[in-house]
Amino acid sequence: MLDISSVKHKSYGGSKFWGLIVDDCTDKAWTVLLKKKSELPRKVVNLIKNLKALGMTVKYIRCDNAGENESIEKLCEQEGLNVTFEYTPRDSPQYNGRVERKFATLWGMVRSMLNAAKLDQNTRRGVWAESAKVATELENALVRRRKVDKGPSFNQFHQEEWKGIPHLHQFGEMAVIKTGESIQSKLKDKGTTMMYVGRAMNHAKDVHRFLNPRTRKVTVTRDVSWLNQVYGDWKGLKLAKPPEIAIMLPPENADEEADETNPTTAETPTETAPPSTPIQAAPATPRNEMFSPAGSYASLPLGTLVQIPPPFPISVALGLGPEQPKQFQMINQEGMRPALTMNQMVKLPRWQC
Repeated sequence: MLDISSVKHKSYGGSKFWGLIVDDCTDKAWTVLLKKKSELPRKVVNLIKNLKALGMTVKYIRCDNAGENESIEKLCEQEGLNVTFEYTPRDSPQYNGRVERKFATLWGMVRSMLNAAKLDQNTRRGVWAESAKVATELENALVRRRKVDKGPSFNQFHQEEWKGIPHLHQFGEMAVIKTGESIQSKLKDKGTTMMYVGRAMNHAKDVHRFLNPRTRKVTVTRDVSWLNQVYGDWKGLKLAKPPEIAIMLPPENADEEADETNPTTAETPTETAPPSTPIQAAPATPRNEMFSPAGSYASLPLGTLVQIPPPFPISVALGLGPEQPKQFQMINQEGMRPALTMNQMVKLPRWQC
């Protein structure tokens, strides 16, 4: 099974497309990184030849009828590989669902590794291709629930265990790599700090690939001194914290004031939507500490009720323009939820946050 995916930004190596090949029998996957789609036919044919040299013959390839896939079929005919192509219809990914689902799984692993390494935005865009290769290797070595009896995909396909597992490290881990010359100044550093981006293919089991953040080039070596910290910690980057949830309430005597000004309100109760989860209320906070970074709001957990002390208007706090008394406003990280008033339910647009 064959499929291709792409991203908006090129990696440091110039890759923009991700080709994925999945064995239907063992679920083993191969990653092919491409600068342009026209490179896919030659790389797929080379993979087929390498598998044939190992005694494994590729008989069928299922893919969509994209132009690059038709070029693979023509190249296979020229090479005499005797491969049968099965094309799926348009807008029907379920006919090639196994590789489609594998792509979704691997992209999730890529995002997780980039997040765990605490990379900045530019570095994430530059190393996504390296993390895609690492994600594919890990996926082949993992034991899924439906693979408990058979074992990992790598073991099923090659009939042996992957010897590189004991030498794996976290993607994005920093290490000092020996780069000194045989003869150099005694005051010059003999090592360079680089970022781990996976194992080196076709090398010994303890050989790794490292990215130099300054030159953006990859070095293959085994002379490593690990620093036991990821790129973000080594760089001193701070990730943005998600916004907190706050529910702003009117003064405690708001109901009494409403009864005096509108007697019919107490006789005709209105239905208001109760909160989905029980929330504990926090004590009232002075106005001078209400929106101060050093105030008590910064230490409140998510979902904390916050009472606005009178006469501080909610409309001023939220920048809504004219004052709207006796109104509840709810803000969370997903946007504006419906706001409850005394007699009606209103929805505020997102720009009013």
